[in-house]
Amino acid sequence: MVLCPASLPLHGTAAAAVSLSSLSLSEAPPLAPSFRATCNRVGMNHSFSSMDVARAFGGAINDHHHWTVQMVDSDMDVIVNVIERKVEVCVAVTRESLHKRNIAFFGPTTLRSTICNGLLRLADVQPGEVVCDPMCGGASIPLEGYMAFPHGAFLGGDNHDVGCEYSGGNVRALSAERAEAGKGAVPVDICRWDVCELPLRTGCVDAFISDLPFGKRIGSAANNKVLYPKLFKEMARVCRANGRAVILSLDKRTLIRTISNSPFWKMRYTRTLNIGGLPASVYYVVRNDKQ
Repeated sequence: MVLCPASLPLHGTAAAAVSLSSLSLSEAPPLAPSFRATCNRVGMNHSFSSMDVARAFGGAINDHHHWTVQMVDSDMDVIVNVIERKVEVCVAVTRESLHKRNIAFFGPTTLRSTICNGLLRLADVQPGEVVCDPMCGGASIPLEGYMAFPHGAFLGGDNHDVGCEYSGGNVRALSAERAEAGKGAVPVDICRWDVCELPLRTGCVDAFISDLPFGKRIGSAANNKVLYPKLFKEMARVCRANGRAVILSLDKRTLIRTISNSPFWKMRYTRTLNIGGLPASVYYVVRNDKQ
């Protein structure tokens, strides 16, 4: 998906379509392409619906370019994302969404592969590094990690029955798919473990990347207050000095308090992330050299 962000007043959404004229080819093709306009909207204080935005934006494109509206099998999908008071105009470059690539078994909290890829890029995985997801669920982060950064070593684990079942199933399914294509199996290690007592030697992991329980579908806010400090203490033991962790969580208060009270971790920066309408955040923290 090609992203074209724009800080536009919401009432000017339809008029903003005219700016797409800069995307026109210098010589128009003999037949105008067909297109479909859709809208994804996040926010409660909008005086319009997603259908209103799609209708207005699609109408403006049709008026200016005279492209044919076609809801099925169109040549181009134009997507308008309205996030509070920000508007993003996107053009889809794939026929199907990539959010479920590498995933055959979906659990109630399976993280989208596209989000996993973003977390891995923030971690800036280098060749030869060991990357661990201590609460991997369906193993979407380790699997996406190997596919995007094949020169790293990825492992994950969980203690939930469904998570362990789905993670193993996803590894086997992707390995079988690669075998049919004449490629080798997926070298991703999945274990069943207690995240507070990881069966890993001290200082053996370069980076932790994980989607922690939000306290909504899995766990609770009260459980997170106990879990998060124990988790970061154990990650500090296993992580090498000056290693890092990229953590996704909705429980902002508990996570920030945990990092602030820890003698081993320092917050580098945070990034906001919308997941199904939930205002989650990504935290990049660095392990110091204290033992």
